[in-house]
Amino acid sequence: MEWKLRADDKELTAADTATLKKWVTEGTILPEHCAFHPVLQKWMYVSDIEEIDWDDEDDTPKHVVVTDLDMPIASMVNFMVKWAIASIPAFLILLVIGVVIWEFLGGLFGLRH
Repeated sequence: MEWKLRADDKELTAADTATLKKWVTEGTILPEHCAFHPVLQKWMYVSDIEEIDWDDEDDTPKHVVVTDLDMPIASMVNFMVKWAIASIPAFLILLVIGVVIWEFLGGLFGLRH
């Protein structure tokens, strides 16, 4: 089945559905591009093509680089206050663990007064 595609003022031809899926995966064609369905004999958006399984994502980890964070100042202050409050129990837990280790090592090496 030969697919005809319109992508960014270009016309492409995919020899089969496997090629079409490959182009979608590579990003050569996008869901909003148009394709002529060879069986249905009509133009449709690539996102509407049932032969492409859009939920079939590979499980390979993706490399993401965050270059900017656009956040209103009120939301940022709110986030930082919650972060500070959430750090209190973490600090107390670490303090207890530190005291237990200090007492154990003190008893082990006779460092008590």
